[in-house]
Amino acid sequence: MRFWPLAVLVGSLVMGGCADDHGSPPHTAQEQKALDDYNKMTPEQQIERAQNSPMPQGAKDALIKSIKDKNGLK
Repeated sequence: MRFWPLAVLVGSLVMGGCADDHGSPPHTAQEQKALDDYNKMTPEQQIERAQNSPMPQGAKDALIKSIKDKNGLK
């Protein structure tokens, strides 16, 4: 699938945060565009994308949980 890099990127950011102590941009322009596109999706679309990604099941579960928690979904 062509969306797996986005899923991995988002999963990494959710799991690890994106703090940067050196003042440099936390993402490349391409990564930032992918994040912006992802953030424009509805929570349901984000969950569907996560479910269809090739990420390990544990990472999918964590990402879906974080999406649901962030948006007050059950």
